[in-house]
Amino acid sequence: MSFVSLFLTKDFIIVTSDGQITDTETLEVDQDNFQKFVQLTSYQYFAFTGNLNLANIVFNRCKKKIRNNNGYCDLKELSIFIKRILDQYIDEAYCCIVLCGFDKNNNPEYYYIHTLYSCIDIQILFNDGWLFRVLTSDHLEVGVHEITSNLESYFEKEEADFKNPEIVIAKLNSINSLVSQHDISVNDMFYYHVINRKYSYKEIILNLINKFREKVGKLHSQ
Repeated sequence: MSFVSLFLTKDFIIVTSDGQITDTETLEVDQDNFQKFVQLTSYQYFAFTGNLNLANIVFNRCKKKIRNNNGYCDLKELSIFIKRILDQYIDEAYCCIVLCGFDKNNNPEYYYIHTLYSCIDIQILFNDGWLFRVLTSDHLEVGVHEITSNLESYFEKEEADFKNPEIVIAKLNSINSLVSQHDISVNDMFYYHVINRKYSYKEIILNLINKFREKVGKLHSQ
């Protein structure tokens, strides 16, 4: 397995993956419709590339830890817990784990934990802390520059689109397609999930008031 991407903003996080499971030795396709991210809590997700069996072991132990903690999950603490697990398998299998979500203060966060193996890790940091990150395998034939410039050039022209998850998702889908054309361990199946920031009651009320004012303003202008 070899493709996971993240897009983080202050209001939402998008996690995506392709759907191909590839035998690491023969490079034959074992499955072509497998989603590579799963839910930890309402606002936190667990994504992975590499060895599926090891990823399942890590995920199940993480879920048990969260249950024992009454459903609470601190991603930084969990990343340390995962690193200890992966260190036990460092000579047996490779795996990359990505944790992402919103913390208790509603700030976006993510952690990347891995065993030592060759993986292409692409990061782009935009204005206002927006971050794009993609993890793929070392089978990628196209240059990393082609992927980064493709995304950078788009958002330089259409920076306002950062606020629209649907437009970002469409662009991430095109990145997935680009990688699938140049990496034998990635297919063009595209899975995604949007994690929206949890708004306080005060923010919800203010948003409703602003929407009401906008409607009133439009009526007066007609």
